[in-house]
Amino acid sequence: MRVISGEYRGKKLLGQDLEKTRPTKDRTKESIFAIIQEKIKGSIFLDLFAGTGAIGIEALSNNAKKVYFNEINAEPLNILKKNLKGIKTDYQIKQLDYAVAIKSYAESKLTFDIIYLDPPYGFRSIDKLLRKIKEYKLLADDGIIIFETDKSDLSVLGYLTVNKKKYGKSYVYFIKNKSVKQDNI
Repeated sequence: MRVISGEYRGKKLLGQDLEKTRPTKDRTKESIFAIIQEKIKGSIFLDLFAGTGAIGIEALSNNAKKVYFNEINAEPLNILKKNLKGIKTDYQIKQLDYAVAIKSYAESKLTFDIIYLDPPYGFRSIDKLLRKIKEYKLLADDGIIIFETDKSDLSVLGYLTVNKKKYGKSYVYFIKNKSVKQDNI
């Protein structure tokens, strides 16, 4: 596992062999970042189920203004901190349950340009999570949510899927608020 592009391109990342995590494969990560390349520079980025941090670190490497990492489990969180060594751009780390984390971000009046969601497969609260993101107004008006899951069909009221990709057993959805004028991704 490594950083694919940007300032930290080639940086090796630890954690690909952790039992409780399912790191996004390099090929998938490369494709995701090619799709969002125009939106990443200067963005405020949330990696809510951060694991060892590969996605958020890729965002930092590609000039995201700030990345917020949240990972509840101690072992991947410790590896995330090791993976961030040598990264000089702005980031913040929390170790909270996802529901507590998003409420905390809302209380801090944070709004994100890009929200990356890669919960454990079998996660049963997708609708609740996306409703709370909308309720707390965590997504910027022209922001995007990237949702990696094992579900072949994801539709949530109030959101529009603007792109969907399949990578092996994973599906990656790019979704936006329905109320916002849509552009292509």
